[in-house]
Amino acid sequence: MNAFLPIIFGLGYTLGPITIGKALGYISIESAWLVLGLVAFISTIFMCMLEKYDENQKKKKKNFHRNRLNVKFHVLLKLIAVFLSLK
Repeated sequence: MNAFLPIIFGLGYTLGPITIGKALGYISIESAWLVLGLVAFISTIFMCMLEKYDENQKKKKKNFHRNRLNVKFHVLLKLIAVFLSLK
């Protein structure tokens, strides 16, 4: 993972100018900035949605482990009660 992110960033720095240079042959610079702004805005919305999803998954996992611990504790208490009642 440590080497993967620099590769992605490097590709962006390499392919970005080439792509926008070719696109400027067909559209105006104002349109290009509008498209780039729109892409950045949509990417920001997706990143916010991903963060909310990740927080919800962490809460579900935490609650799952807490409930699982409570079940184990109650089972242990019942086993102790059964053991003490046998004496």
